Amino acid sequence: MNQEEHMNQGRYIMSNGEGSMSCFSETNSSSTVYMKSMPAATRSSEEDDGISLSLLLNLSTIQDKVHEIQSLVNFFMISPNNNNQESTSSLAMSNVGSLVQEIITAASSMMHTCQQLQISTSNNSNVDTNQTADGMFMEFSQDFDPDHAFMGESSTNLLGVQERGHVSFLDQTTQNLDWYETETTNPKKDIHHSKSRSGNYEIVELSVEDLLAKYTHYCQICGKGFKRDANLRMHMRAHGDEYKTREALINPTSRDKTVEYSSLMRHYYSCPQQGCRWNQRHEKFQPLKSVICAKNHYKRSHCPKIYMCRRCNVKHFSVLSDLRTHEKHCGDIKWVCSCGTRYVSPRTANRDAAAMIILVLVLIFIIRPAAQRIVNITPEGKSVRKLYLYGTIMTAVAASSYTTFFNQIHVLGAFMVGMAIPDGPPLGSALEAKFESLATNVFFPISIAVMTMKGDIIGVLYAFDDISFNIFLVGFTLVLKWTASFVPCLFFKLPTRESIIIAMIMNYKGFVDLCFIEGALNKWNLSHATYTFLMMYVLMNAGILPTIVKALYDPKRKYIGYVKRDVMHLKSNSDLKILTCLHKPDNISGMISLLQLLSSPLNNENKDKGVIAVTVLHLVKLAGRAFPILVPHDKRSKPRLLQNSYIQTMMLAFNEFQQENLGTTTVNSFTAFSIDNLMDQDICNLALDHLTSMIIIPSGRKWSPDGSYESDDVMIRRVNMSLLDRAPCSIGVLNNRGHRKLKINKRSKGTVKVGVIFVGGKDDWEAVSIAKWMRQNPSVRLTVIRFLSGQEPDKSKNWEYLVDNEVLNDLKATYASAENFSYTEKIIKGGPAVATAVRMAAEENDLMIVGRDHDDDSLDYSGLVEWMELPELGVIGDLLASKELETRVSVLVVKQQQQHE
Repeated sequence: MNQEEHMNQGRYIMSNGEGSMSCFSETNSSSTVYMKSMPAATRSSEEDDGISLSLLLNLSTIQDKVHEIQSLVNFFMISPNNNNQESTSSLAMSNVGSLVQEIITAASSMMHTCQQLQISTSNNSNVDTNQTADGMFMEFSQDFDPDHAFMGESSTNLLGVQERGHVSFLDQTTQNLDWYETETTNPKKDIHHSKSRSGNYEIVELSVEDLLAKYTHYCQICGKGFKRDANLRMHMRAHGDEYKTREALINPTSRDKTVEYSSLMRHYYSCPQQGCRWNQRHEKFQPLKSVICAKNHYKRSHCPKIYMCRRCNVKHFSVLSDLRTHEKHCGDIKWVCSCGTRYVSPRTANRDAAAMIILVLVLIFIIRPAAQRIVNITPEGKSVRKLYLYGTIMTAVAASSYTTFFNQIHVLGAFMVGMAIPDGPPLGSALEAKFESLATNVFFPISIAVMTMKGDIIGVLYAFDDISFNIFLVGFTLVLKWTASFVPCLFFKLPTRESIIIAMIMNYKGFVDLCFIEGALNKWNLSHATYTFLMMYVLMNAGILPTIVKALYDPKRKYIGYVKRDVMHLKSNSDLKILTCLHKPDNISGMISLLQLLSSPLNNENKDKGVIAVTVLHLVKLAGRAFPILVPHDKRSKPRLLQNSYIQTMMLAFNEFQQENLGTTTVNSFTAFSIDNLMDQDICNLALDHLTSMIIIPSGRKWSPDGSYESDDVMIRRVNMSLLDRAPCSIGVLNNRGHRKLKINKRSKGTVKVGVIFVGGKDDWEAVSIAKWMRQNPSVRLTVIRFLSGQEPDKSKNWEYLVDNEVLNDLKATYASAENFSYTEKIIKGGPAVATAVRMAAEENDLMIVGRDHDDDSLDYSGLVEWMELPELGVIGDLLASKELETRVSVLVVKQQQQHE
């Protein structure tokens, strides 16, 4: 607003007697205002007129300001592009902000005026005639001379009274201003006033319009407004030399040193809001010291908070000076815990530290023993009671609320409770089985969605200049960390591909990083734009890096054999190293029966034969633990682990097998706790470490003692498929129907009939090699059946055909004269003929050994491939393990080691 508008505003205010100078009159005549002897009806009418005038004045002000804002908006829309547009636009924007504040002030004044009108309307109906005497009489006379020397008279506040010293605006010799000459109030208030304030003072209650006015003091010449009378006196120097004298500039309270300060009339102020403690009608009224105090109190307590801090975006203020004071200290770090939490005082920090210590002690001495007690009282193999599960979850929720109350992150309490719960079964695994799906499929996506919804991509574009340095730091840190991970790998001569993979894994970001970023935003350590950028970086990192790592890294490459590790290429005096895998106690008997067929007592024929080194791996699904572990069973094993009935059964059974075959067999036992997707890797790693020639695993199909089908274990079948694809040695899948003839020992004199179906190929070569090991057992009767298609072999595969013949000729030459060996050949044409021949062979034997894969042109399998139930066993293995097969024959499906090509 320019100077001319200020002058017009001042003339308008002085001419109408409204606004901030409603108590001042420019006439030279004396004016008397009667409020004591005035009738109630007359006073109510005049109050209504004043309220109407106030409403009209505020409406006119709002209308003028809206028109001014409209003109400024039109200026923005039609202003041409020039060099001075930026400075002009900034000036116009500041004017718009000032106009909006004035509109808000006028609107607040209108709202209060309407409330007062409603209160006065309701009170007029109950006015008592005796209350007309409870008024105030004020009489003052004014002799205003524009040419009169300025002796501090120009400093006028909202009431026409100077705030400093409370000296009248006009000459003290020509006017007499008496506020509240006689006052009748509540006796309680009089007693309170006499106790709180002593001396000569007056209580002044300003109107809402005066409190919300922008300026307190106005120049009588140009009408310009000021917030302080000292600024007004300095301004008056521009209107003439008479205002530059020492008397005109001196503080009014120090002009007359002869007058005692106690004899001056002091003024205190009252809030106009009904029911406010600082309102003079309140029973516990406390007066305000100055006009500034009254204005600030009314804005802080009864006006909307229109100013917001741009640093924290949290604090709101209704007084601009409060905002400036807050901004001086906003973001300052006074008391900071090692976890990053800020405190306003050391007392609060010490309280939270003590609360965390108490929580740790409760977890150690109460929660942990209680959880261990639950584990001890739960029978082995039984599930934990639901009461204990829900009690544990409620404890975690309560701990999370506890840490939140004491200014810690909400996940800390639940995390600490989880650390106190014993891992593994029965409690840890039961909690995981109960709530893992809920947490993974429901809470986890919701958490990601909530955290990402806090981002503002458009805000990042607008604040790009502010966060450009942070973006540079993130990129620089990424390059530095990637280099620090990649260079040492090259220095230690790792392959370049694996070095790149390690560097990418070290730079991976995920859900935990997103939680830390959100915590930093909640603690005001990050701006909203920086949070959005980091959130986008984490999401892109988590989505792109795993895809690149999977494309570059193939875990089965390290299992592909460069050295032949199978039974076929073992030397006659070499040890046969076998890794047997057990998933359930039902697998123990079948594995031991197969190992008994492979072992044979020492005699003159096999005195140079190597021993069978058996490594037993008991696989347990990981539940309630974070990382897979491999536990060897020896004298150093933990007593708690050895008390497990499953592990005890396994160790006793294989120790007995070792004692029965002492000198020809050695046994080592392990237990692997792993998740489903990593069990195959644990098996392959152990096979590599022990240089095993063959891995024997159960098929996953369960049979009842009477030979009927019960169920299929999908998890075991999935592990078998992975092993067949990446095993570092030969592998055999055993489908045991529980035939009692397979359970032989030294005291038994029965004979076990073992049959081998030979079609051709590497897997059949390995099957014949295993049969040759079993043939050395005197209790085994071996039968080899070769299936021929009756067609001429493909000339491109003459080499494999020659090897097939060589393997069989060597077998026949070795055992041609043996009584417990037989060899037959059959010509098979078509899929039905294959199924019939396999069923007939199964009826004649107790154990069948077959190869898994065969050439497509070796036999006609038409109609059999489409009906396979267990594709991991191959066509012939699936026929022998079929549920419709009435015999109780067991089958060992063999796959030879895959060689690196």
